[in-house]
Amino acid sequence: MFAIDENGNIDVSASRDLVTPIGTFTISESVALPRDVPSDRTLMILRHKVAGELKDAWFTLLAAVNLHFSVDGANRLVPQAEENVALLEVTGPATGVVAEATDDDSGDRFESEQVEVLPEVPEDTDPSATPDDGGPSGGPGEPGIEVTPETLSCDDSGCAGTVTVESTGTGTLRVTSTEIIGPDADAFSVDAGCEAELPPGGQCTLSVGYVPLDSGEAAVATLVIHQNLSGPANEVNLEGSAGTTPPGPEPGIAVTPETVFCTSSACQPVTVESTGDDPLAVTSVEIVGSDAAAFSYTSDCEGASLPTGARCVVTPEYTPQGGTEATATLVIHHNLAGPATEVTLSAS
Repeated sequence: MFAIDENGNIDVSASRDLVTPIGTFTISESVALPRDVPSDRTLMILRHKVAGELKDAWFTLLAAVNLHFSVDGANRLVPQAEENVALLEVTGPATGVVAEATDDDSGDRFESEQVEVLPEVPEDTDPSATPDDGGPSGGPGEPGIEVTPETLSCDDSGCAGTVTVESTGTGTLRVTSTEIIGPDADAFSVDAGCEAELPPGGQCTLSVGYVPLDSGEAAVATLVIHQNLSGPANEVNLEGSAGTTPPGPEPGIAVTPETVFCTSSACQPVTVESTGDDPLAVTSVEIVGSDAAAFSYTSDCEGASLPTGARCVVTPEYTPQGGTEATATLVIHHNLAGPATEVTLSAS
């Protein structure tokens, strides 16, 4: 019996050896998706929905016989070019599929029907049938799984380690497929290093890749590991940090000198140079401070847009107000982030 849970995961329950009126045949899940199947075998492709998307699960039936599929849900057989390939598409909600061999060769080799109750799967009665794995009772072993870590963090340099899958049961663990789902699934990738059969105690690893989103925001997704255990698939939370956006072009400024000394006859001129990649815009110039009234200026900087390397000049002027000394501040406002640029004015 092929059981389908609420998440769309498939589990081969009971035994991998199905006993029918004409003998015993064994089910083994195919990992490499073989279409070139030997004539003495049958390839069953079970097409169903996982997380809202159609997925195919491939199973090799070690017997070339006529098969009848019972499904407790809507289904149909999709004709295939190969004689020994049966594609069963489950088109509606279903909990299981039972495949039975028949000796009726009067019709098509494969047929399916929708039933309300699935037929019972017979116990193994053929003493020559080889059990899947020897558990403590001598019967087929039960697979088990442990996946670490529960959450994997990634940044633009990669992910912090790999995902380890360990077979912890007494039976063979079959990792059938992996996928990444979630709102930012496209930011992550995973290799196929674990799509295999693991004996008890066996391990495999999955490498996850991460490319930060173009938006520069953090990313989240879920790595889903499908296997042959009953119940839901295993999940690992994937967290990707926000990408580092390289700085774009910005304006720059260099002002010399930082302190201007004035006498009653003249002041040193102030040179403003554009040093960034973007044009420097000088929006306004002003003089502030307790002795601001003693100073004035002339300038070709206000309202100017200076490309890289261009310069303009602010020339302070000093008019004594009756005192022997005066100080003020020349403030140059511009389009750079942060405060305006200041030059100290000192007169004596």
